[in-house]
Amino acid sequence: MAKPPKKPLTATDLTAQALRQASSAYDELRRFTASDRISEAVRQAKAVTAAEVAAGAAALSPAPPSRILKTIATTADLGRLVRQAREAMNLTQTEFADMAGVGRRFVSELENGKATLELGKVMAACAAAGIDLLAAQR
Repeated sequence: MAKPPKKPLTATDLTAQALRQASSAYDELRRFTASDRISEAVRQAKAVTAAEVAAGAAALSPAPPSRILKTIATTADLGRLVRQAREAMNLTQTEFADMAGVGRRFVSELENGKATLELGKVMAACAAAGIDLLAAQR
């Protein structure tokens, strides 16, 4: 049994069909591109070790004329010291956070003296800032 002939496509039909195909191709490309960028960022983040972060921070931090020891009595004292070091490196909180492997909000909370921050992250931020944490028994 023969199929009835299809009605001819109009210019409007062809335009609508082309737009649907282009939109579909654009959506697919956008999904691939975003996924690709995320995958690359994850690969790069995994490739950076804590030692490399500390080495990078040491290379960026200005060398002090002499090693100055400061007593840190409060979390605000430590926060001020981290802020001074970050600003001496001419880094924004976001840039410093990326270098230290912590979030920007964490850097802000540390610099503002929040007392309940995770010690491991505080130590990572201090290492990135070129700050050695020393302890002495009283």
